[in-house]
Amino acid sequence: MSKIQSTILLGPSGFIGSKVLELVRLRKELSKNTFVVSTPRNDVIKKSPSLTFQNVENAQEKLQVYDLCERVYVINCAAHRTPKQDIQNEYGNYTYPIKILNNLLVSKKHITWYQLESYWQFCQGDTPLPEYVFWKNKFRFEAQNTATTANLSYVSLVLPHVIGVNDDKKRYLNRNFLSLISHKDILITNPDNKFYLCDNDDVSQYLIQQAYREQFVDKSISNLFGYHEISLIDLFKLFKDISKSTSKFTVNFNESHLNPILDTGLQSPLVPIGEFKSKNLDVTLYNILEWLRN
Repeated sequence: MSKIQSTILLGPSGFIGSKVLELVRLRKELSKNTFVVSTPRNDVIKKSPSLTFQNVENAQEKLQVYDLCERVYVINCAAHRTPKQDIQNEYGNYTYPIKILNNLLVSKKHITWYQLESYWQFCQGDTPLPEYVFWKNKFRFEAQNTATTANLSYVSLVLPHVIGVNDDKKRYLNRNFLSLISHKDILITNPDNKFYLCDNDDVSQYLIQQAYREQFVDKSISNLFGYHEISLIDLFKLFKDISKSTSKFTVNFNESHLNPILDTGLQSPLVPIGEFKSKNLDVTLYNILEWLRN
């Protein structure tokens, strides 16, 4: 890693952030100048004794005392997406990252900010969590406007539906995957519903690859991460085949439970093919199967 680069990871205990942290830990040359802003979770800290941790509550005041290099890369994996929790959604998706960003801009270093966006932010019509989309977009608009006049490059990585190992087992897909593993019959609502899937491990690998590459990003860009498009029923059929399940499917239809459609006309261009190659979907599902079995 270049000696003129510091890296700051926000949100290391979440689904994507914890995987990014794991990858940093595996490469000692990366951890020397990496600062992790986190809530005081002992399990995270004990696994990463070589990294510098900062408590989230006073990070905006104390980040400036770090001996940051001339270029600072921020990987923002922090987010909050819970229904009917307006205060938490505002804090996790807007108030917290904007404080960190404003504090870093005062340092006069060149800041490259990797922001994880959701494709929901670029969909027409309703989304399942409008308050989440609102605060994510508010941060994006302000950061992009700041980047036109300040020492900031805003790199927006738009993510489809992220799945993978160590996700919340209570999420809809994982609950049904567990039922298939147990040979239980499942009810599929809106079987033709389209899902746009990518692997958490691929996203994390890409973030590490981009943040620690030798060629610096000196402009604001936006890319949509590569995805696999598949109907819900075909997804469950594929997992059923991989897991050798004997489960049977029952289907029904409910227009109030439709997945937001990924409209490529409203999305950023795909990550260039030469930059990263994602796993095949069957490999991702096999890894999920092994994880859920254990």
